[in-house]
This record gives sequence, C-alpha cells and structure tokens, in this order.
Amino acid sequence: MKNLSILTLVMFLASCASTPVVEIQPFDKSRTVEQPFDAVWTNLIRFMSTNDISIASVEKDSGLIVLTGDNLSPGVITEYCDAKAPLFWYLTGGIAKGSVIVIADDDFTTVTVNTKFSATASTTLTNPPQFSTKPCNSRGAFETSVLGSIGS
Repeated sequence: MKNLSILTLVMFLASCASTPVVEIQPFDKSRTVEQPFDAVWTNLIRFMSTNDISIASVEKDSGLIVLTGDNLSPGVITEYCDAKAPLFWYLTGGIAKGSVIVIADDDFTTVTVNTKFSATASTTLTNPPQFSTKPCNSRGAFETSVLGSIGS
C-alpha cells in the first residue's frame, strides 16, 4: 500500500511539472548598410575577436567567415537558442556552427548571419549518466549582436 502511495505521488508531481515554452520573436538574419566592404569586414573581425567568437576560417576574397563554437556553457546556449532539458535532465552545454557572409554591391554591403545551435543535456538517474544532444532554434540574440557590430 505504501508503494502505491509513493507511486501515486510521483506520478502526480510528474504530471504537474512542465517544460516552459520559449517564445522566439522574429529577427533579421541579414542587413544591408551603405558602407564599403573593407570597413564592414574590419568591424566584423574586430567584433568577433573581442567577443571570443570562435572562427574556423576566414576568406576575405569570397566574403566568408566560418564560425564554430564547441563547448558552450549552459548559460550561453540558453541565451542563444530555445534549449530545454527534458524532465529529470539538465543542460550541460552546447555547440554552435555557422557562417557570416559579406557581399559588396556598389556602395552597399550586405551581411548575412547563418547559425545552427545544438544543446546537450544529461541525466544522472542512470548509471552511467546518459547524454543527449539535440538541435534547438536560435533566439536571434547572436545574429542581432553580429549585425549590430557593422554599424549603420
């Protein structure tokens, strides 16, 4: 009888628990400014280097910056994407991959930011602990900050 009461209590608590829904507001992934390519390029590289954004490769001739962010902290991954850990799991971090493309067209320069995030969660209810990595949707914070760095 006692086991039944405990089981009922656990099921009741589990049914009350819910994962919060993260609402993502629309955001821009691209921005065009009336600035020369070299000025925009310099602003982007300066922004990334001063904010510890991992750059995998830089190809100025093609206007491509490839980004890679491994071992992001749980705080950073929840700031950048809608990561949620399942019930009885906790976020342990995540990764980011993407690119920034800079295109010059006469007196205008367009910057496009493409990113994909994945969050890793773990549970200690198993022995050994289990880990799971799943994609999550960008909240736009990263893209907005990169596009904000190029000026107006």
